[in-house]
Amino acid sequence: MKKFLSVIALALVMATSAWADEAVFDFNANGLSMFDGITAVSTSSTHDGDITTTVSTQVSGVTLTVTPSGANTPNRLWMDYNLQAVQLRLYGGTLSVAAPEGKNVTAVTFNVETWNAPSASTGLVGDSRWSGAASNVTFTVSGQLRINSITVTYGEGGEVVVDPTATQVDSLQRIEELADGTKFQFTTEAYVIYQNGKYLYLQQHNNDDGNYFAALIYGNIDKTYEVGDVIPAGWKGTKTTFKTLVEVQDASDLGDANGKIDEYWTEPYDLTGSMSYIDETWVNYKVKLGGVTISDINDKNFTISDGENTLAGFNQFGLDLTEGGFDVEGMVSIYNGTVQLYPISITKSELPLWKIWYYGEDGQQCTVADDLYVDYIDEQNQLIYVTDNVTSVLWDEYAEWGYVWDEPWTPDWMAIDCGSDAQLFNDIKGMNVIKGGTLDITLQDNYTNPRLVVSAAPEAAESEKPEILYREVALTDTLNANGREILYVTGTYTDGHLEGTIEASGVNQSIELYMMPDMEGVQLEEGAEYKVKGIILQKEPWEESTSQGAPARVRNRQAAPARKSIRKMPIDDPAWYTNYELHAIAAEKTVATSVNDVNTVKAVAGVRYINAMGQVSDSAFDGMNIVVTRYTDGTTSTAKLVK
Repeated sequence: MKKFLSVIALALVMATSAWADEAVFDFNANGLSMFDGITAVSTSSTHDGDITTTVSTQVSGVTLTVTPSGANTPNRLWMDYNLQAVQLRLYGGTLSVAAPEGKNVTAVTFNVETWNAPSASTGLVGDSRWSGAASNVTFTVSGQLRINSITVTYGEGGEVVVDPTATQVDSLQRIEELADGTKFQFTTEAYVIYQNGKYLYLQQHNNDDGNYFAALIYGNIDKTYEVGDVIPAGWKGTKTTFKTLVEVQDASDLGDANGKIDEYWTEPYDLTGSMSYIDETWVNYKVKLGGVTISDINDKNFTISDGENTLAGFNQFGLDLTEGGFDVEGMVSIYNGTVQLYPISITKSELPLWKIWYYGEDGQQCTVADDLYVDYIDEQNQLIYVTDNVTSVLWDEYAEWGYVWDEPWTPDWMAIDCGSDAQLFNDIKGMNVIKGGTLDITLQDNYTNPRLVVSAAPEAAESEKPEILYREVALTDTLNANGREILYVTGTYTDGHLEGTIEASGVNQSIELYMMPDMEGVQLEEGAEYKVKGIILQKEPWEESTSQGAPARVRNRQAAPARKSIRKMPIDDPAWYTNYELHAIAAEKTVATSVNDVNTVKAVAGVRYINAMGQVSDSAFDGMNIVVTRYTDGTTSTAKLVK
């Protein structure tokens, strides 16, 4: 199981060999006889098992050394009362393993109850496993380890036999620094992130800071690897530059994989929404772009677009290409100074309506994953208003960091636009429910009044259309709404406007009121209060905030990734409501039934803002907010807001 906040998450399954031996340090069985001077465990009230000076023990010629922790809690031998067995518990300091003279440690396996991956002086550290080749390896402890036993694999060989005719290189990053034609020998481990024909992409990371480096070996390779295979040190190659692409040619001495890295380290970098940052510094890295459009296909060449930016694509690996909206994974390359993407997988891009609304860029193509409910037909403008009718969404934007939850939500509304295709318009408007995964769209006007532009009919779902959920808003309260939303608004009709005064601030909200064709000939009474069912339209787009910065090639679970900040609705403009128009579908005059009912609009008792991390405030947070309004009659309403 991957552990949240663990910088290292590597599982290596080592191949055994005839020359390998094992030494087992079993603290459960004989921990109290391992270290001189320690014959009892520590407890909550005693310190007999504390390690206060450097101690060592030896099994089969392998030496294990533990230093004091240097932390508030000492390293110690402790009785685990769940297992009824002794554990070595480490909180800081170091643990070192040394092979017998003339031999090398090639694997260290930790049998643990609690694991916070330490850093290592060499080799690859993972989820309770280390792999490499060294006479001595030192682990620096930075989080609690509860160790039941340690198995050390050691034997002859394992170290690189230095080639005096080759430059020694210990980092994939250094290959680019070499002069073209330089023969080099790679002196540490790397792992495979993709192989296809003559293309073998390698990656390497730093255990201490999670930084990544990548390289390409090109040519006839007599080895076939799987993604995640660890290639042992000692292979050789020649640094070359082809049409501005740095690569390794004439590779030799590539060994059999000596283990497999956890898939976490081979996953592509998700640059969805950050495509504009892909430049020459990303060459040879594996990336993912969600919800992009493939177009302009010309033999192997094509164009990738996220609605605002474009990237050249080259079908190097022979995938089937069709135009439309897709999720694309690929390897970044460069040709004559032009950055390109070589796709390695192309899948249909399906997004729930809330993500299309929240993250969508104009021009983006994708498929709507949700069932959509046809609610209103605007015959005059040939638009079909639909909603997902949802009250909560699965908030999974931080799933990689261990956070997924159901978020309260208000239904999203958009309009399907069939252009001038009357037959298509008639086909779709006759549906009660549009089946999820069948509506292919191009998003337009997402920062004002979003439209789902379509060119082909979706499938109708067999499910029944539920009762549509409409928000009810009184203009004596702050109106937060999104373009194309259908809702009920209560206010006083005055000279073509619907008005209401916010009691707390004294601000008079006045929004223009227009009549849809359904309301032709209807005259509203001046000064009377109405509950209007209508469509909210925005006149101008709100300002979009800038991106937070280029993403880094670091996998660090302690920090969220840089994501594009989207602003669809301002809250700091005192006259924001003037940007709204309300187009009435129906209007009902409110009627007072008693003296106490003269004011039929509910009074607001308080407003709270909740951000994506669940924090609550009286004022809005930057980013996504859920606005919870509490009324004096005990009822509440929610709306979503992006600052």
